[in-house]
Amino acid sequence: MCNAQSFIAKTIDSILNQTFEDFELLLLDDGSTDNYSELIKSYQDRRIKYFKRPHNFIETLNFGLDIAKGDYIALIDHDDIMIRERLKIQYNFMNGNQDIIACRGCINQFGMETGILTPPLQYEELLIEMSIRSPMYNPTGFIRTQAIRNNKIRYSEGYSFSADYKSWSDLIKVGKVVNILEVLTFYRVYNSQTSRVYVAPSSMGAMLIRQEIINYIFSCYNSDDETYEVLDNQLIPALFFLAEKALMSLNLYFQLNYNVIRNLHIKKKLHFPYTSI
Repeated sequence: MCNAQSFIAKTIDSILNQTFEDFELLLLDDGSTDNYSELIKSYQDRRIKYFKRPHNFIETLNFGLDIAKGDYIALIDHDDIMIRERLKIQYNFMNGNQDIIACRGCINQFGMETGILTPPLQYEELLIEMSIRSPMYNPTGFIRTQAIRNNKIRYSEGYSFSADYKSWSDLIKVGKVVNILEVLTFYRVYNSQTSRVYVAPSSMGAMLIRQEIINYIFSCYNSDDETYEVLDNQLIPALFFLAEKALMSLNLYFQLNYNVIRNLHIKKKLHFPYTSI
């Protein structure tokens, strides 16, 4: 977090007041220049671990992955608020589903926009949706630490503020990731939030990730299928060529790929490595 003083107290309070109490709270200060650190000093909770870092949000995020000691890593942004039962809900869910490496859930928007947003729930649906958008809400993320360490999952440079989208796209390639049908976080919507300020660079990063997901999904296509040669050698290269030459919009390009992928899935021609719960 960087210059988080406006909202961070409510975020911290929502974490410290969780019904599940056995956790460490890693506060990663990404080069703040406000009085954020003074606010943190007012808390006397032994679970709080505060780290002042130079301003480089990718390195700061990876530092957090490296120092986390728990079996799970729960994600939250400095401007959002956890529901009081969030950690207990996700901890119990993950303990009861050992084949799942990460879960996320629904968010309840407040501020400039309101309403509950519900993502796709099952692994296959999530993977397919990731070819056209990010269907998982980062401030509800709950990940097995061992899955991160075993698969060397990192936040990556080169994707701007879509770095979280990228990390989730890497996770879903190495294990089963799902969403659960529970509101887990109150998500603040306001003019100066990062996702609104850095729309252009984030969009460019997101398009790179979508293409990586499309390539991964088509790698799950059965090469013995009668339609494989047509898609692999003709249709898919043709779509890419038209988009590259600006003869179709990038939005149309991704939508057409998404439609092909969805229909291949309906016809059971894609063989994903992990099955749904």
